[in-house]
Amino acid sequence: MALTNTQYDTIIREYNKKQLQNRRDQEARIALAEKELPELSQINGEIASLSMKCARRLLEGEAASIDDLKTEIAAYGIHRKALLKNAGFPEDFLEMHYSCPHCKDPGYIGNEKCHCFRQAAINLLYTQSNLTSILETENFDHFCFHYYPETMKDRVTGRNARENIQKIVDECLHFVQNFDMEHDNLLFYGATGVGKTFLTHCIAKELLESAHSVIYFTSFDLFEVLSTATFGKKYAEDEVLQQHSAIFDCDLLIIDDLGT
Repeated sequence: MALTNTQYDTIIREYNKKQLQNRRDQEARIALAEKELPELSQINGEIASLSMKCARRLLEGEAASIDDLKTEIAAYGIHRKALLKNAGFPEDFLEMHYSCPHCKDPGYIGNEKCHCFRQAAINLLYTQSNLTSILETENFDHFCFHYYPETMKDRVTGRNARENIQKIVDECLHFVQNFDMEHDNLLFYGATGVGKTFLTHCIAKELLESAHSVIYFTSFDLFEVLSTATFGKKYAEDEVLQQHSAIFDCDLLIIDDLGT
């Protein structure tokens, strides 16, 4: 599933916030350590100065002459770690602490999305689906066939209730597994309490986990959003307009209680 521009921008803003907060945290740790160990300030200044000299020589094409500077920087680094350790600080206390050590918080490793970006996309899609909490319990892992008795048989199909629900679940799994290749719809119908909504939640869970966008509405809420965005657009809140847009952009739209 390709994220919309709005969804992508939302995730990138969160990464920017993480990077800014991590820099602030690092600056606070440095200030604390330098207050406790005044010698650290001088060491940090020397390391910064030597690093600038290295960069200058590289720009001037004198890469072969930076080995002595690297040696000095390494020596200062060892001394700094020793000071920190003796004062009871972790050796990496002054270093940047990344939220994701793999990509170091831009969300990408080279041109490839990091696993943390993919997870951030899934989390965002969950939040926008209106199903965040319910899917923790209503999913295929928690689906129980024992609620459907083998003694109750349908006269038309000849299948009992257990056989019937097993066939329906198989159809749902097929729908999920072939979602990107086959473009079908599903209509669940039956009496109250037979598991229609539960099954839609099962499907939503699987598709959200594979980074597809899923939106869930009761029929009442859906028509409320559609009517507000259509006839009261001037007065509609941004959230309603975003929901209206998501209805047409999402990979799967679930409408519950459509018959009512």
